[in-house]
Amino acid sequence: MTALFRGATALAAAYAIVMAAASSCSYGSPDENLQDGARMQFGVSVQDGWTSGTRSQADCPGTSMDVRKFEGEGLWLFSSTEAGVDGVSTESLATRGTTVGEDNFYSSFGIYAYVYANDATWGSAAAGSTVYINNDEATGNSGKWYTATNYFWPGSAYRMAFFGYAPNDGSVTLDCRNSTLSYTVASDPANQKDLVLAPAVDVDGNKKEDQELTFKHILTAVKVKAAAGFSGTITKIELQNVYGSGTYVTLTDASNTDSGRTWESSSYTGTATPGASGELVSFSASISSYSGNTDTGGNVEVSGDGNNATFFMIPQTLGSSAKIVVTLSDNTVKEASLAGRVWPEGYTVTYIVSESDYIPTFEVTPVGTYTYAGGTNSYTVTSYRTSESGGTAVTSSLSWTAEFVEMNDDGEYTVISRPEWITDFTASGTGKAPDGAGAEIVSYNATVAEQDWTLSDPHNTAVKTATPLSGTYDLSTKGGTTAVNTANCYIVNAAGTYTLPL
Repeated sequence: MTALFRGATALAAAYAIVMAAASSCSYGSPDENLQDGARMQFGVSVQDGWTSGTRSQADCPGTSMDVRKFEGEGLWLFSSTEAGVDGVSTESLATRGTTVGEDNFYSSFGIYAYVYANDATWGSAAAGSTVYINNDEATGNSGKWYTATNYFWPGSAYRMAFFGYAPNDGSVTLDCRNSTLSYTVASDPANQKDLVLAPAVDVDGNKKEDQELTFKHILTAVKVKAAAGFSGTITKIELQNVYGSGTYVTLTDASNTDSGRTWESSSYTGTATPGASGELVSFSASISSYSGNTDTGGNVEVSGDGNNATFFMIPQTLGSSAKIVVTLSDNTVKEASLAGRVWPEGYTVTYIVSESDYIPTFEVTPVGTYTYAGGTNSYTVTSYRTSESGGTAVTSSLSWTAEFVEMNDDGEYTVISRPEWITDFTASGTGKAPDGAGAEIVSYNATVAEQDWTLSDPHNTAVKTATPLSGTYDLSTKGGTTAVNTANCYIVNAAGTYTLPL
């Protein structure tokens, strides 16, 4: 038995990235005398979102909603901006739109390392530092990453700076000493990948233990979805007149924080003037597998093959000519302006195409588990809708109801009355709109009665009075010697000794 909530699903988001160019850093011969310590090896972790505490709330919007209308009649465009990365996809990295994390990281990453005096900092010593690892490849094994060439910790007379990046496919240009990374988004969205960067500076040259590299997503994930109930068929999505290339400046500061990091040539900061590499371009994704959304309860991704794909874009503030263009199967073309919207670094921006002038948000946290003793657990409901009024997003409460159902082995369910052993449960509510500080989450209680299971129960009596087994009974062979089956649950009907294979 489970409780089935009827309502609309919440907006989701995800995010990832792409590039093109060749990796290089100026090279100076390593001092062979430095190689007298333990061999270097690396650990990898991946940061989900943007953790800078130095930028304003205007630059770090948290979660925000915007509503606009396509030119003409009949379609609305809702957009949400949410912090962090939707990393649910763990498909092959050959599949576009895959966000990498620690469980599906690239098979290798590029690594640079520099050596300088132990009384200096990377900020002061970068120009005169010695290149120690020059764009080598690190590959992973059992959670540890190594380069093919053996490198050793140089000793306590030195400090080191490391720069890791992925994908290691020749698409990234690093100028480590000048602390910049140049990148151009692949023109074909099918070739776009998640770009991650990991700096670590002023590391003790006598560390002699794993050097942890924390990779950070430095692009913006852009998704396109069709709203629940959308009856059309989308055949193409275009993002037009956006910046497709830029330079990431100040890879790190002495404290290895996000302070000062930004994209230039992309207008992301609101003050940078795009350079020659920052021309406005357009990106187009043809949709081959999306054919309507009338039978689903939620918003369906349509921005790529398999309905599970993401544009990986240069973070930027979109200019006056930026737009999203949607082509339908009847060759109808719909355009909506994106002017003024921000694509923040480390965020997911989701655009939802809807035939209605509102989008519902409905989220439920489960009540958890109970023991035979019963008791009270809480669950929460978030239920509201976002609509448009004069070009402004307006939220209002959205009522909801819950049903109790029984499921069969085929996944089909039948609505039933509330079981008697659930003694307290709120089965409906009016919902609550956000108050400006965030979504309103309402908490409710669900109480389950203690389950009375005594030794006088007929089943227990039957087991106790049954003739005990002789010998040992193999549950996987039904007491025989020929293999039959194994299971995760066995039922016995008499006392005795039982075995089962693990």
